[in-house]
Amino acid sequence: VNCRPETGISRDKQRLSEHFLDNAEEWGSRHVGKVAHSPSNRQTSCGQTHVFPANLAHMSDKVVQQTEQDIQDLKRLGYVQELFRDMGGFSNFAVSFSVISILTGATQLYGYGLAHGGPLQITAGWWLVSIFTMTVALAMAELASAYPTAGALYHWATWLGGRRMGWFTACFNTIGQFAILAGIDYGLAMFLAPPLKEFFGIIIEPRILYIFLLLSHATLNHVGIRVVSWLNNFSAWYHIVVVAAILVALARVGFAQPPEFLLQFHSSDGFSPRYSFIIGLLLAQWTLTGYDASAHVSEETVNPRKNAPWGIFLAVVISVVFGTLMLSAITMSIPDLGQAVGFGDGALTEIFRLRLGTRSEEHTSELQSRFGISYAVFCLK
Repeated sequence: VNCRPETGISRDKQRLSEHFLDNAEEWGSRHVGKVAHSPSNRQTSCGQTHVFPANLAHMSDKVVQQTEQDIQDLKRLGYVQELFRDMGGFSNFAVSFSVISILTGATQLYGYGLAHGGPLQITAGWWLVSIFTMTVALAMAELASAYPTAGALYHWATWLGGRRMGWFTACFNTIGQFAILAGIDYGLAMFLAPPLKEFFGIIIEPRILYIFLLLSHATLNHVGIRVVSWLNNFSAWYHIVVVAAILVALARVGFAQPPEFLLQFHSSDGFSPRYSFIIGLLLAQWTLTGYDASAHVSEETVNPRKNAPWGIFLAVVISVVFGTLMLSAITMSIPDLGQAVGFGDGALTEIFRLRLGTRSEEHTSELQSRFGISYAVFCLK
């Protein structure tokens, strides 16, 4: 590691390469392997050859300088960088936006929301949770700017509340990740089963599909941040396009209800109106979560003090706005509220079936497939 590349790279890239080489012994060879995904050989002044992180060859000098600054920021926090920064601002935003995933969260519990508050739950309940969610998101964005580390939540808790608080935060966060990913993957299996049978003639037990999905998602996450970053970028655009397609499809056939319908309260759970509305807030709470993902990939993001906070903020704001448009359009397409509530968890599918006329089966299956893909892209993280 005493020999340095002579030519072929800029001084900034050479300095950054030397940073990884100087820390090779401290980090262990496994960390060098992480940054040298596609190593290239460079001749040194000693006539020897060493492995140079090929990722740097494709980075602009400006990005390299920023990466060096990010490394120094971590050093001031007493933290040694171990991951290679390969994500830009959009990729960081896409992580949180895809995890929130209005196409999966809001649609999965749509029938639940109708039963616990009706249209008023879909609109007022959504915005009520959104306001409180934004306060938490803004606080997280501030912390992500001050402490841009991969540990995110538990690092923040450790620095602000001590090691014990950090340990508990890490434990609760881990338990939550296990629970929510298991729930989402199971929902994906249940959602994909009908389109697989109808389009491809594949009959498979949801539990078997569930196991396959868990293994496939674990494998894809193990491949590395580049694959996950690409999937997140694709997912972000996919969400926007599909929401737009839903709005256009429903608008073309016309809405069945006036805008005032969105303020109507309905409950079929037997509880008091107040309690029914409160438990119905789970619709929005289940959806508007996971925006801390931008902070978790801070160490893999260039200029995380700026990009991670904006990633958190924009993911929540755009999800709230697009979620409002999509849920409002679907709710105003309900022909009969009592009938829609009676559909239970299948309310969303049945509303599409009723509104899309004689080609309802084709359209509904197509929409199921699109939502299923959205589930898959979401779970890939």
